[in-house]
Amino acid sequence: MIKFIQNQLRKGELVQYSARVSHWVYFWYYFFGFGFWFFGGPLLWVLAFLLCRSNVLVITNERVIAKFGLIRRHVVELPLHRIESVQIHQSVTGRLLGYGTIVMSGSGNPMVPFPSIRQPMKFKSSLDRVLYGNR
Repeated sequence: MIKFIQNQLRKGELVQYSARVSHWVYFWYYFFGFGFWFFGGPLLWVLAFLLCRSNVLVITNERVIAKFGLIRRHVVELPLHRIESVQIHQSVTGRLLGYGTIVMSGSGNPMVPFPSIRQPMKFKSSLDRVLYGNR
């Protein structure tokens, strides 16, 4: 898991599930990296890999933490007790390739989208387990 997230955890807070952005989002980076092999193409592969690894979405026993960005950072935290609804948006391509956008809304918070998350249904069921236990 990303060191940034580990540093954000409070005393007694445990990570229950972590999700990442799908590599399919950066398909064109990989495609053009292969096409321009001799003109810095591998740099596009490294950039796509770093972008994918720098975006993470974590469920803890207290909150949901999302970190996006490689150099410029955008962090969203949503306490579990404030989550009112979770929506999953998947296009046909996203459904076939296993990624989608997770949209959470909570009391006092606007709708917060987390785009291109790998295995969004698995994330939702993990969040349900943390929120509601094994009912």
